[in-house]
Amino acid sequence: MTEILNHLKQMRAIIEDDIAKKNAGLEGESSVQVAVIPECVEIKISDKQTTCKSIAVNYKIRNMKKYIGTKTVSAEPMLLGEFIKQTGRNPYVNDPKVHDNSEEGYVIEYEDSYKSWSPKDVFEKAYKVADTPLDRLHIEMRDLYEKLDKLVPFIDSGKMDEVIKDNYQKFLLLVQHLTMSDYVRILETRIGRMDGAPEAILNHMNFGAAIQALKLGFAIRRSGWNGKGLWIIKQVPAHITEEIIPKMQSLPQSAKDLILKGKKFIDYTSQCLIYNENTGRADSWVPSISDVFAEDWEIVMEK
Repeated sequence: MTEILNHLKQMRAIIEDDIAKKNAGLEGESSVQVAVIPECVEIKISDKQTTCKSIAVNYKIRNMKKYIGTKTVSAEPMLLGEFIKQTGRNPYVNDPKVHDNSEEGYVIEYEDSYKSWSPKDVFEKAYKVADTPLDRLHIEMRDLYEKLDKLVPFIDSGKMDEVIKDNYQKFLLLVQHLTMSDYVRILETRIGRMDGAPEAILNHMNFGAAIQALKLGFAIRRSGWNGKGLWIIKQVPAHITEEIIPKMQSLPQSAKDLILKGKKFIDYTSQCLIYNENTGRADSWVPSISDVFAEDWEIVMEK
């Protein structure tokens, strides 16, 4: 409705200007009356002396929305003639266009076992092979690339600043962009490890991804560190009982005595160590602010 009214305002301005020119020299100014009722617009154009014209424009407001449908089918290549021979059905029996029996296409079987036939180009535009996990990863990555191809220019061109006025929405969109970019790199690495590059690793991780790697038991490091042979590990949580405490080499006797007089156990929880493989030395590790904001984290793999 808003779009229709905008068009009517433009029409009014044009018509008023036209009447003013034609009625030059006449007393009074021309006027345009626009009445909008369901499914009809009536326009009356007049001046003080006469009514020039009355126009009724019929229209229909469309409330149709866009939908995206997804369905899973089974299919295999089959010539049109072979499909007709097997099923006894010709999908083009009422089509005035001549379809040769040698036309390439696919026989499609739906979830309810109904079969149909589709031309090769139509089918391959609508469907992608999703028979294996690797196939589905490729589909997922292509869909993500298509979304990024639209999102990146929207952000980089400055269009985002014109369209979105809410700063928090802008922040969410920028985070979405970063997350989708990380998602692409993860999919690429997964595909590589499944398809001919089993040693492929995820490089240039941010600190959040590095923490996840630590939680899963991986050793991590920054590629930008000057010292070589350094890596971080998260100690496995452990419950140390009073039978073991007296035998521990890492505690002084005074600490053992205090613990045994108190709770009589130690719970190791979220400790991290930085290990130097050149010296065998391990020290407790807390990330610096540069470590937190770095994006050059990587998992240390066996050589």
